[in-house]
Amino acid sequence: MTQKIIQVGNSAAIIISKQFMEEAGLFVGEEVEVNTTKKPFKIEVVPRKPLRKRSGITQAFAKSVDEFIKAYKPALEELAKR
Repeated sequence: MTQKIIQVGNSAAIIISKQFMEEAGLFVGEEVEVNTTKKPFKIEVVPRKPLRKRSGITQAFAKSVDEFIKAYKPALEELAKR
C-alpha cells in the first residue's frame, strides 16, 4: 500500500485510509507506539491498548457516532458557539 506524507503545521503525517483503520481496529485519537529499525529501515506502528477496549466503545458504536456527527454537523457547530 503506497501512502503519501503530508505537511501538518510544522510536522508531517502519513495518511492512513479508513479501510486500513477499520481492518486494523484503530480509531482516531488512539495512542500507538512508533518503532523504527535502521537496517533495513522500517517503521512499525503498534497499538497500545485499543481505545474501544479501554472504554467499551465498539467499532459499530464509533461508526454510529461518526454518522450522527456527519448528519447533524451544522447543528452541532451552532451549539458549540453558545
